[in-house]
Amino acid sequence: MKIKSYRLSSFFIICILLFSNTRLVHADYSNSGSYFKELLEKSDLIVTGITTGVIWYEEKKQILFEVSNVLSGILETKNILIDVVPSKKFCYETTDYLNHDQKCVLFLKNDNNKWIVMNAFDGVFSIEDYNDIKEILQEYRKNNLLFSEENKGEIISIFKKLESERIKIKLLIDIGEIISEEDTVFLNYLLDSQSKENIIFSLYYIAKYKLSSVSEKIKEIFYKSNDSDINYYISFALNKINENIK
Repeated sequence: MKIKSYRLSSFFIICILLFSNTRLVHADYSNSGSYFKELLEKSDLIVTGITTGVIWYEEKKQILFEVSNVLSGILETKNILIDVVPSKKFCYETTDYLNHDQKCVLFLKNDNNKWIVMNAFDGVFSIEDYNDIKEILQEYRKNNLLFSEENKGEIISIFKKLESERIKIKLLIDIGEIISEEDTVFLNYLLDSQSKENIIFSLYYIAKYKLSSVSEKIKEIFYKSNDSDINYYISFALNKINENIK
């Protein structure tokens, strides 16, 4: 099987996972990280609720938000005002970014007594993500070292129970910080999933650690798959494995 040579970075793979189905816009992006861990650690307030209005100004817009449930933090009022302002940096945000009557889960930061969304679109989740977010938050409260390497097994167990694809992707990025060549069982688990994102994530780390033990398996996937993106990363992984054999 002839394999072309590809050079990819972990930053590139994260961009693929995070920014699919998004558009480029200006928005507040005062924080640089995009890991779920950072959202939990640095948010001042995590709430569920519904947007009740959008006020547009020349330099910014404000979101009127009615809170139905406070998951973390202290809030004395039911209705809050959220600032969304341009910044010098570009960032991505979802096409349905805090529109009117949008039910969602928000990770918010207090910025000089003004509420802003953590990491722009990263801090906005569909209300359908609520149960998964609550599950992770509960586990994090029990153990604030949840995202450390010593608790990798627990994080992987949580991942396998999640239902939301977006929450899974964000948790995968955290797992990517602590995963090693010893985690072939989990990487095989991802390969066996029906999720394109899971498979590509697994292939990246198979390539990074040049795991020859799964080469036959990913060759089988290559011959059966009609997905050009998956086959691209299989080629990348097999090329890296072949480098190690040489």
